[in-house]
Amino acid sequence: MLKRRRRTLLTFFFTLAIGAVVTNLVGRIESSRHQAAFERTLAEFGGSATEQITRDITILRATRAWVETAFQSGHTTGFSTLTRDVFANYVHKLGLQPSDAGLQGLGFVPIIRPENAAEIDARLARDYGGKRRVWPDSSAALRTTIMLLEPANARNQAAIGYDMYSEPSRRMAMDAALSSGEPAASAPVVLIQDMNDGRQAGMLIFLSVSSHPGPGSPPDALVYAPLRAGDLFENVSAAYHNRLKIRVTDVSSPGLALYTSPDFSEHSGILRGSIIIEVANRKWRIEAHDPGGEDMFGIRPFTLLTAAMMLLLALLAALAAQATGAAMARARELNRLQQTALREKDLHLREMSHRLKNSLTRVAAMARQAARGAESKEDFVLSMNRRLQAMAGAQDMLTRSENGRADLRSLIEAELAQIASNDGHASEAERHIEGPTVLLDARETQALGLTLHELATNTLKYGAGSLPGGRLSIHWQVSREGSCRRLELIWHEEGLCDQPTSTPDASSVGRQKKGFGTQLIEACIRIELGGEIRRSFSPGQMRVEISIPLNS
Repeated sequence: MLKRRRRTLLTFFFTLAIGAVVTNLVGRIESSRHQAAFERTLAEFGGSATEQITRDITILRATRAWVETAFQSGHTTGFSTLTRDVFANYVHKLGLQPSDAGLQGLGFVPIIRPENAAEIDARLARDYGGKRRVWPDSSAALRTTIMLLEPANARNQAAIGYDMYSEPSRRMAMDAALSSGEPAASAPVVLIQDMNDGRQAGMLIFLSVSSHPGPGSPPDALVYAPLRAGDLFENVSAAYHNRLKIRVTDVSSPGLALYTSPDFSEHSGILRGSIIIEVANRKWRIEAHDPGGEDMFGIRPFTLLTAAMMLLLALLAALAAQATGAAMARARELNRLQQTALREKDLHLREMSHRLKNSLTRVAAMARQAARGAESKEDFVLSMNRRLQAMAGAQDMLTRSENGRADLRSLIEAELAQIASNDGHASEAERHIEGPTVLLDARETQALGLTLHELATNTLKYGAGSLPGGRLSIHWQVSREGSCRRLELIWHEEGLCDQPTSTPDASSVGRQKKGFGTQLIEACIRIELGGEIRRSFSPGQMRVEISIPLNS
C-alpha cells in the first residue's frame, strides 16, 4: 500500500511539476504582453499630460510676446501702459475656461521695490475696486505682486495683490525664469485661489518679460499661468475612462503629491509601473496601476486554462498509476485477510477451549463439593442448578457486551434479581448499591458472579433479605498500588437477628450448605482471583470485605 501510494504520488507530482513549468511559461508570456500594453498606455497618458502643459506654455509664450508688443506700442515705457481692460480683452479672446486642463488663467506680475508698493496699491484699487493692497508683509528686497489675473472670477480675484516673492517655492521658480528667460515651473504648491475652498495641489509656470524691449534689456516683470493639478490629471484620465489609478509627485519635492486617484494603492495591482515626464524645468513621476490587472480571468485566461488542464492531466496520470497496481494490491490484501481470519479463528478456538476448560473445572469442583454436602439427590440437583444459572448469567452478560467485559453494578443487580426470582419471593431488605463504574474481564466476571450468588443466596434465605426492616448495603471503590489497581468491595447487612460472632458455619442454619458456599467463595476470591476476603459479625450486623487485583 505504501509503495503504491508513493508511486501514485510520484506520478502526480512529476506530472504536476511539468504542468507548473508549462503554466509558468504561458503566464510569463501573457504577463509580458499585458505589461507591455500597460506601459504603452502609461506612456500615452504621460504624453497627453505633457501635451496639455506644453499647450499652456505655448499660450504663456504668446502672452509674453503680446505683453512686450503692448509695451512697444505704448506712449510710455513700463507696466503702466498695460491696463486691466486691455489685458482682460486679450485673455477673453483666447477663450480660456478655468477648468480647461487645469489652467486657471493668465497673470501679470511686475517686479518692484518695496518703496514702490504704494503705486501698486493704487493700481489694484483702480483696476479691481475696494481697498486692494499688496500682501502679505515681507522684508524681501523685491516684491512680485499679482497685479493682473484674468479671467477675473471670484477664485482668481482672491489672489489679486499677493506677493509671490514672499513664498520660497514661488520665489525659486521666478528666479529661475528671470535668469534663464525660459519657462520655469514651481514645486507643488496650494494656489492662493484654493486656500479657502476646493483645496488641491497645483503649480505655477513663470516666464520673464521686459518692459523695455531691446537688446540687453533686463526683465522687470513676469507673466505666469496657475494650474490645478487635480483638474489637469482628471481631464487626462477621463480620456482613458479612468482605467489607470495614478499618483503624481515632483521628483525634487515629493512631500506634496500633485495628484492622487481616489482608488490608488501603493501595493495592489499586478499591472503597475511608473514614468518620468518633464514639465518646464521640473520632473514629475507618475506612478500607476490598473485595477483590471487584478482580474486573473481577464488578463491571464490562457494561464488559468493551462493550469486547469495540467492539474487534470496530473490527476489522470495519478489515477492511471494507481489503477496499475490496484489488482496486485487487492490480491495481496485478500491473501492477508485470509491469513488474518485463520489466525483469529485459531485464537478464538484456543480462547474458547481455555474458557471451557476453566468452566468445566469449576463445575467439576462445585459438583464434588455439592455432592459431599447434599442430603439428597434433589438437594444436589437444586444446588448445582442455581450455581450453573449464576455462571450462565455472568457468561451471558459478557457475551452481550461490546468489549467482552461486564459492568460490576449490572452483575450485582442481576444476581440479586435472579436469586429473588428463583426463590419466588422478593427480598425484604432495603438495598443501597453505590460505587464507580468497574469493567470486569471474563475470569473476574465468573468468579465474582459465583461469589455474589452465594452472598445473595445467604442474604435472601438467612440474612437481611429474609427479615422485615433488614438493610443491605453494597459499595465499592478502586484503589491504586503503584501501577496496579485493586477492587475494594464491602457487603454489609443490618437488621439481623442476634447470632454469635463466629463464622457462618457456626450458625444454626444449614451448617453443611453454608460451609460449601464459604468454600466456593474462598476458592473464587483467594485461589482464582488472588484476592482477600474478610468476614466480621456484630450484633444485628454482618460485614464481608473483598479485595481483588483488577486486570488492567
